[in-house]
Amino acid sequence: MADTDEPYLGDLVTIARPYQPVEANLLKSMLEAAGIPATVADANLVQANAWMANAVGGVRVQVPASLVGRAKAAIAEYEQGAFELEGADAAQTEPAPQATTLALWSPDAAAFWSLWLTPIFGTTLHYLNSRTLQFKTGAALAWWLAGIAFTVAALWATLSVHWNVAGVMVASSMSSSFTLVWYVFAGRTQSKHVVSSFGAQYVRRPLLGLWLGTAGALLALGLLGGILP
Repeated sequence: MADTDEPYLGDLVTIARPYQPVEANLLKSMLEAAGIPATVADANLVQANAWMANAVGGVRVQVPASLVGRAKAAIAEYEQGAFELEGADAAQTEPAPQATTLALWSPDAAAFWSLWLTPIFGTTLHYLNSRTLQFKTGAALAWWLAGIAFTVAALWATLSVHWNVAGVMVASSMSSSFTLVWYVFAGRTQSKHVVSSFGAQYVRRPLLGLWLGTAGALLALGLLGGILP
């Protein structure tokens, strides 16, 4: 009877430790497609206890010792895109960011400071950016007007009871909920557009003067309550 046993290729050696079972199984399938037998270990443990992924060192992808060199070379080619399909994916590749002479306020910085300086601060700067960029100007105008309305309502609700600096701070805190909603549904879109189009290669308008002016206006509004009869 002929010997049908497969040749011994050596003990199993771990060559990769991704933290996601899906990624580990993709590597296994890729190696097998390249003619390299591979196994995955600890996938069930990590999948059932995701919080233990770091503790166990991820999911082990293993190959026989004699095939480690071939396996590592295949993984290197895979990470460099050698196994990607040509055609549709290549056509959808976004162009690299290009430098511009456009002067813009940082979208993320404007949104961040709006948490303290009311939504008027961020929505105003995003609206001005949208006009410069010619990007979603109508939506930016609508959010700007909504930010003004929400801020005025918050100030009226607090200052009608306690017209002082503390009341202004409370109104600013109340309006921060609007700032978060605005950023998630609109502000972040402009930020992504700027990053994908220009990266950090655009002329940054200085925020310090506007920051001081807005903070001073809010402080003056609160102090005005102690002056008026």
